[in-house]
Amino acid sequence: MSLDAEIPDSLLERARVKRDELLYFARSDIEEDGLYGERWLLITSKKIIVIGKTVKEYPMDGVKSIDAIEHLGLGELLAQIGNEKIRLITYSKSMAEDFRKAVILVSELLDLKGNAVELKVSKTKKKRSNTYSWLFGFLKPYKKQMVLGLVFSVLGVVASLLPPYLIELLVNEVFTAKHVGMLVPLVLAALGAYGLGTALGIGSSYFLNWIGQKIIYDMRSSVYSQLQRLSMDFYDRMSSGRILSRVVDDVGRVQWFLVWGIQNLVVSVLTLIGIGAIIFAMDWKLALFVLLPVPIIALGIPQYRKRAHALYHRAWRKWADVDTLLVDTIPGVVVVKSFSQEEREQQRLKDKMEDVVNSNMDTVKLNLSFFPLLGFATSVGAVAIWFYGGTQVLAGTLSLGSLIAFTMYMGQFYGPINTLTNLFQPMQQALTSAERVMEIMDEEPQVTDSDDALDLNVKGDIMFSNVSFGYEPFLPVIYNVSFHVPAGTTLGIVGPSGAGKTTITKLLMRFYDPQSGAIYVDGVDLRKIKRSAWRRQVGIVLQDPFLFDGSVAYNISYGLGEVQPERIVAAAKAAAAHD
Repeated sequence: MSLDAEIPDSLLERARVKRDELLYFARSDIEEDGLYGERWLLITSKKIIVIGKTVKEYPMDGVKSIDAIEHLGLGELLAQIGNEKIRLITYSKSMAEDFRKAVILVSELLDLKGNAVELKVSKTKKKRSNTYSWLFGFLKPYKKQMVLGLVFSVLGVVASLLPPYLIELLVNEVFTAKHVGMLVPLVLAALGAYGLGTALGIGSSYFLNWIGQKIIYDMRSSVYSQLQRLSMDFYDRMSSGRILSRVVDDVGRVQWFLVWGIQNLVVSVLTLIGIGAIIFAMDWKLALFVLLPVPIIALGIPQYRKRAHALYHRAWRKWADVDTLLVDTIPGVVVVKSFSQEEREQQRLKDKMEDVVNSNMDTVKLNLSFFPLLGFATSVGAVAIWFYGGTQVLAGTLSLGSLIAFTMYMGQFYGPINTLTNLFQPMQQALTSAERVMEIMDEEPQVTDSDDALDLNVKGDIMFSNVSFGYEPFLPVIYNVSFHVPAGTTLGIVGPSGAGKTTITKLLMRFYDPQSGAIYVDGVDLRKIKRSAWRRQVGIVLQDPFLFDGSVAYNISYGLGEVQPERIVAAAKAAAAHD
């Protein structure tokens, strides 16, 4: 079972295995006593672990060989450990594929002598660096607008620094020293500073929103184009719900990070530097109280990010499972109702939503263990400033206007700190989403046109020559299949379900390439013919007809694009679909 799937933490604790040590796991639905139940097979580079009512461990250096033996209705995993043949686990036929993969992995971990090979699973950061490079690539076409929006934001911050200074003059010079003539100019200056800040904020928001719409357009177009490039094997491995979750939800989070997250980060840091310089110039002793939350932030954020990364990945997977269920059941509502399975599907959704709730609550608990502590630390700093500053005012060493201005700057100083701390949660979500999107962008199509591919006008002579293929390399669906269909003749292929009829059709359409053997069209290897040229000359009626969301005319002409209405009407009449 892919590590993209989920294994309970409780099982890892029982196995005394860390999640990053786990190479593979598979779940069985048969207990050791032969009754239906649940057991798990876990594989690390050091050992094989079977978890059921008890936990059994088998060191990898003692394993000589391993096999998956198929019986009628069930299978078993047998391992040669020393001189003894041990049944590791039993499973039903529906689980066979997962355990065959386990056999392949363990076999690769053993050298020819049967000794365990040291497997070093390197956790390279190359993907993360590629992720950042891919992300910032979307900003390049709009860097001028991005800089302009950032300049507006910085100027807005500068404008916001003026009112506290003006308030200090108002209190000290007008209210205390009775310089009445300064009242109107100071009030107008404060009004102008607030007005300028508002105008700059409007300008910044406009530019950033415009950039945001452009980026999300470019990003979704790029991901969708990549999806169209990928071969069918990708869609076999990733469900429609998980793909939709990445294209819709994850791309939206990434767009927020690029436009608003980066801008807020830069502006907040610059604001902290500017206000920090001002408050230290005003009174360095008072400024030290302002810095009380900084050690907590410096120590807490790395710990938070480390834990948040895994939790948010898990939460996204759970939500993608819900999307997958909806994508399956809503289009398949006729099947659901035909078998009276409404209540069953309701329960399935409830179970998956419970997993979503539990995963989200784990992130909530993490956030509640971190962010309220930061808020309390800033509150303690504010109270300390009022106490110490108040004693200075009473002693006559600090003016009331200066204390009021200082507390206003303190509020502006804590604002960016709160912004930065609040940024880490959505930024972590956005980075997690970016990694999920990159799972699509890093894929390469398995079926491609060669550089010398031909744009061939075919006559229709088809020959399969010793063709073998399996959706999993170790599980062939067809094996050494050979047949010849001369041009102009008709061939019908019959057989039970799972015999490979649909697989032959997919190979003929070149959705997949054979793993051995070759398919020839008019004597030319199908891999030497351009896919677009070949498919343009092939007509196919799918086992399950699919209609796109559009008019009947759109669906009839889909394979040809722009065609004359008369041809659409003629095709509709031929199919008895014209009224």
